[in-house]
Amino acid sequence: MRYVDPETGLPLEAAEKIKPRIRKLEEKTGVISLSDTGASIGTAEAPASDIVTLNVTIISSKEAKTEIRELTPEELDMKLPTPKVYKLEDGRKLIGFVEDELPVALRKPRGYSLNEVVAILSYKVINLERRLAALEEGDGRKNNNDGSTLF
Repeated sequence: MRYVDPETGLPLEAAEKIKPRIRKLEEKTGVISLSDTGASIGTAEAPASDIVTLNVTIISSKEAKTEIRELTPEELDMKLPTPKVYKLEDGRKLIGFVEDELPVALRKPRGYSLNEVVAILSYKVINLERRLAALEEGDGRKNNNDGSTLF
């Protein structure tokens, strides 16, 4: 079983090695800080808006999680707002969501959880694929196990 450091979100061994370096950078620059939700880059006034990497990995092993459960039908059916085009202070135009328009469950301070948005979108795509398969099989009124129809 691997344990995760709650302050950084990293495996314990890695966290112990990197914490002193992060603290030095924090003292030196004021733009890297540790909190209960992990390490953050930037400041409240000027958050880091781009992270350039070859791959983004979300730590997702069962060993690092507790109280795993399926989402309720209400949670799975949360409505996502229409994406917006917006301009940042530095002039760049981006497409994304406005935090205040998202369901509360997806909101984080000054932003939203990309991990959770991806999970909800994945469910919605899977559900659409099932509905499309049912339409292709016949008249589009495929029965569920309980006798109701999919749509």
